[in-house]
Amino acid sequence: MTTDRTDLDAAKRRYADDLENGHRYVSSAHRMTQQEIIEFARQYDPQYLHLDAEAARASSFGGLIASGLQSVALCWKLAQATGVFDGMVLAGIGLDEIRWHKPVYVGDEVRVEFSLLESRRSQSRPDCAITKFLYEMKNQRDERVLSLKMLQLMRARPQSETSSTIPQRNP
Repeated sequence: MTTDRTDLDAAKRRYADDLENGHRYVSSAHRMTQQEIIEFARQYDPQYLHLDAEAARASSFGGLIASGLQSVALCWKLAQATGVFDGMVLAGIGLDEIRWHKPVYVGDEVRVEFSLLESRRSQSRPDCAITKFLYEMKNQRDERVLSLKMLQLMRARPQSETSSTIPQRNP
């Protein structure tokens, strides 16, 4: 039988309440390979800039680049791998202000930096918090290649375990 990571022992469970506004978390780095860029593009974004290295060299980008959608998916994967959200995230609610600042090329080494911007207890589900995080993906030159804001539904500390509630802040 497998254990659901969201069903952690109550003594080990973390909540949105445990996260500090503004604290910056940093993921490990990931090196983009030509193979993964092409495989993603074949499945989800079949444009020559992501599929054909020779044709991409003749483009304004000067080489094969990752799909912007691939960079968004990788952003979440790297953030999730930090363990910060273990047992807390229940669902993504929305993505806002997605910006691709620079292309991600084969061989680029990217990491994600993210921080909590806002959090409030859900009125309809008091066991949950609605949070807003800023995510920024940076390359090996510390250049921002992607930024986005994500609304997430997360576990909130049960009101029976705390004398105070999460302050109401509008995301």
